[in-house]
Amino acid sequence: MVTINTQSEFYSLLQGVVTDFSRMRFEPLLERGFRMLEEEHGVRFALESDPDGNPWQPLAPSTIKRKGHAIRLLETGRLRGSLRDRAHADGIREKWDEWPKAGLIFGTSVPYGMFHETGGPNLPKRPFMGMAEHSLDLFTEHAADYVLAELVQ
Repeated sequence: MVTINTQSEFYSLLQGVVTDFSRMRFEPLLERGFRMLEEEHGVRFALESDPDGNPWQPLAPSTIKRKGHAIRLLETGRLRGSLRDRAHADGIREKWDEWPKAGLIFGTSVPYGMFHETGGPNLPKRPFMGMAEHSLDLFTEHAADYVLAELVQ
């Protein structure tokens, strides 16, 4: 327990927190974020639903006939693989961990992915990118726990 008796002691404590933050590395938290996103996108493709849990539009009968199955957003597995497999050539995984900013970029470079995400004249919108609200809440809790654990070391 910390006791603060003066304004000077309070400012000293705050300066210590800022110093601790400037030394903190978020690499483990960012890696956890990648794992959560990869898992969530794997589930999303299995459930054929958007980040809010809404099912994707069904395939047209002509598409089912051409593909030989009714699985949405699955032709070769390239799009799904780019989001589930970190080593996939089309996966986008970038992170930075330098004070005062840390963050990550997660996505796919599969060219037709954006057309499925946004839809088009003859293509229904089937959004697949993003983090569900409950997952974002969970990641926020992990982030808070991580920061507190790092600060009390």
